Amino acid sequence: MENIKNIGKKLKDQSPPLEITFHPSESDTDFSKALNEMAEDLVSEAGKGIVLQQGDGSSLPVTPAITFNHSESGMIHYMALPEGQEAAPFQEMVTRNIQGIANLPEDLKAGLNALEKPAEILVFIASTCPHCPQAVRAAHLMALNSKQVTTAVIDVQRFPEFTNTFKIRSVPMIVIDRSLMINEALAPAKLAELVLSRDSADFLEKGLSSLVAFGNIDKALKLQLDLSNGADIFLSAWKKSIMSQRMGMMLMAEQALEEDAAVFNTIVSGLTDVLKTEDVTLRGDTADLLGQIGHPDAIEPLKALLNDENEDVVEIAKEALESFEES
Repeated sequence: MENIKNIGKKLKDQSPPLEITFHPSESDTDFSKALNEMAEDLVSEAGKGIVLQQGDGSSLPVTPAITFNHSESGMIHYMALPEGQEAAPFQEMVTRNIQGIANLPEDLKAGLNALEKPAEILVFIASTCPHCPQAVRAAHLMALNSKQVTTAVIDVQRFPEFTNTFKIRSVPMIVIDRSLMINEALAPAKLAELVLSRDSADFLEKGLSSLVAFGNIDKALKLQLDLSNGADIFLSAWKKSIMSQRMGMMLMAEQALEEDAAVFNTIVSGLTDVLKTEDVTLRGDTADLLGQIGHPDAIEPLKALLNDENEDVVEIAKEALESFEES
């Protein structure tokens, strides 16, 4: 890999050295061999500028992989070959010369540098994707500015099984903490803002909605159940949802109620307020959801819906009330 050797020359005897760890796959695949060759080519030209180690990949989502660890930076894992359009962001990462680095405001740099809670950014790419390099650059920039940020660049064609666990159908796909899925190449500043907002209700709501939108119902359910304010996050997402999203949210609600029959009791009042919305489909879906929840505080608001101007909503309200009689 001639270009890789040229990159290695740029790190000739630098101090402190760049630490590289190669994690082989269980079987000696051509892809694993290619990653190993890439690591060795970098080292052959960099001299003491790179330290190469062998890893077992036990902490990584997939292998084979190469981990790059600059001094005072987070780890960057490559589960992809930096070929074609991906060569440029790779070179920028290795030499710590990311395009657009000056465009990241100082307050965001400081925020990333001061992070106390670890962050994981997965970037799913394809070698032919024209927008993926921009997504990779932004993710690299997060890790280069914070020891708490770990970035992984994953080729969807090399790892279809892992890719399918997120039901990814198009790239670039950025996944933050396996909670928020973003199907676009974000500007570095926008990505930094999201990373810094991970504990906010807005981030959690967006995460829940994104998981549902991409069909990751099990992951959305786990996110909700793991949160102390999970029901409130669900309510907020429900109010802003479109009909196609609510299909997934209804399925998620069914599973949540099986886990804990009282899981939504604290938001019944908020849901009954939604029954007053002008959105006909939202009124009907909310009536259906309240019937599943089965809390007695919903009975009177559902009875009021029997006078709704929309016949479908009236029918749904009747069915919801019947569920109370059956239970």
